[in-house]
Amino acid sequence: MDGNNGLLLSPHIDKLFDNGYISFSNDGDMIVSNKLDPNILNIWSIDSSVNVGSFNKKQVEYLYFHRQHILKK
Repeated sequence: MDGNNGLLLSPHIDKLFDNGYISFSNDGDMIVSNKLDPNILNIWSIDSSVNVGSFNKKQVEYLYFHRQHILKK
């Protein structure tokens, strides 16, 4: 159990993250999979242009794995 391998996300955003429809860049920008229907972001009032802030070194490692293996391309 590594506290760096987790993000505090609202349930609907967490669902998108866990299922590979969104991820985050090392700089905190949201990455949206082209497999996600863009209407979902509008329906759930998700602003994909919002930067969530910086991540520490260990979080960046986990996010890299997420982008490489979980994010739908």
